[in-house]
Amino acid sequence: MSFISKSKEILQKLQGLSLETRKIILWAVVIIMAIILIWVWLKLGESRLEKFDKEFNTFQSKVGDSFNKESKEVMDTLKN
Repeated sequence: MSFISKSKEILQKLQGLSLETRKIILWAVVIIMAIILIWVWLKLGESRLEKFDKEFNTFQSKVGDSFNKESKEVMDTLKN
């Protein structure tokens, strides 16, 4: 059987069910899809935060190094 014929068969079975049963199936599918989308959204957010953290640490180390060099030069100048 092809995908289209199986889909039509499933739709016919669903149409034969009572309204209450169809509503329950609809809400179950909606809830499952929402859970999947929230999980994907959280995973993407987690990876973005990890990437941001790595970039921030790199930036912080570069800024910290240049700040330490400049402050050392100022202190050396003040001592002389």
